[in-house]
Amino acid sequence: DVCRSSCRAKPSRAKPSHVMTCPRVHRQFRQPGSGALPPLLWTFPGSGNTWLRLLLDFATGTYTGSVYSDVSLLPLLPGEGTCDSRALAVKAHPTNVDFHDFVRTPGEPGFRLNVTRKPAYLKCAPLRFDALVMLTRDPYASIWAEYKRALAYAEGVGRAPVVATSSCRAALRSQHLHSGGLPAACFNATHFSTFALHQARAWRHMWYHYRKAAALGLRVHRLAYENLLEPRGRLGALARLVEFVLRGERSEEQPPPDSQRHEQRQQRQQQQQQRGGQHGQGQQRRSEPPLAPKTSTPPGRIACAFSLADDPRVHRGRHQRDGSPQLASAASAYASSGLVCDMWHLFGAKAKAAGYRPFGKERCGVAHGKRSKRNNAG
Repeated sequence: DVCRSSCRAKPSRAKPSHVMTCPRVHRQFRQPGSGALPPLLWTFPGSGNTWLRLLLDFATGTYTGSVYSDVSLLPLLPGEGTCDSRALAVKAHPTNVDFHDFVRTPGEPGFRLNVTRKPAYLKCAPLRFDALVMLTRDPYASIWAEYKRALAYAEGVGRAPVVATSSCRAALRSQHLHSGGLPAACFNATHFSTFALHQARAWRHMWYHYRKAAALGLRVHRLAYENLLEPRGRLGALARLVEFVLRGERSEEQPPPDSQRHEQRQQRQQQQQQRGGQHGQGQQRRSEPPLAPKTSTPPGRIACAFSLADDPRVHRGRHQRDGSPQLASAASAYASSGLVCDMWHLFGAKAKAAGYRPFGKERCGVAHGKRSKRNNAG
């Protein structure tokens, strides 16, 4: 149940003096009937949802759940498969559970999932939620990560193998689904291109569901995966997320989507009018914007969450990351500028608004379905 900070790719090395030693964390479910409304961890596949769940588990001591039932995650996340108020938050992907599945029941708090429309999630019938956590990641990175997981899963369960050699299939089956690498000899560029373009369309469509869900009145917390990797800012990013999940206070890690900016602009104008009215009446009291809530979770526990969640079964260690000659890398997968730009033409408008750029700084021209002059010439 616990991975201490000394767990590394090479455990024989002495632990550096600066590494934090974290106490054992006891994790458990919430009490049944607590009335809690766990938010949905509503993220695109490959965006770091599993790692984020582990961070929340250790930071709060409460299990996160999921609309899925991935048995490979149970040793790490015992809350996997739990889809009710006992969970701190519940994982779902907009590629499977979209905003059309959100139903408000009169007389009941929050929303529920339309299990009639999606009977595969019948176990989630008791779930009620009023908030969404939208974790985003560079689309090229998330699609590459999801490809490795999906390929390992397909080979592991024996469905329509796309790897010809038995040695490649054996190598894939021997790794953990959520952290294994892809042997370079097993990489099929044609198969990956087809997969990547399909996922690029899904990544673009994800933002449609995000915008529609926010318009329903659900509380939203947006967080970039890259913020959790930033040494100076990741503690604050996780602390604000924990505060949002535990207390249900509205928060934004990135600029809000376009659908919310108009509403916020109106609120600022109303505040300015109120301040002007108060000054006109001779009042000296100044209207201040509300301060960001201070997290009640001890900073040491937030830091320990990162240390305890650094598990090679869910978060790739340095020995498995791109750069090993035995493993296929994102650079080799996206070596074709044609594939990079074809993907950018599908999701570029949304990706650029979120702060992302084409892989490898490729110049891809106009995005969202319009071809660049270079590609038109070809």
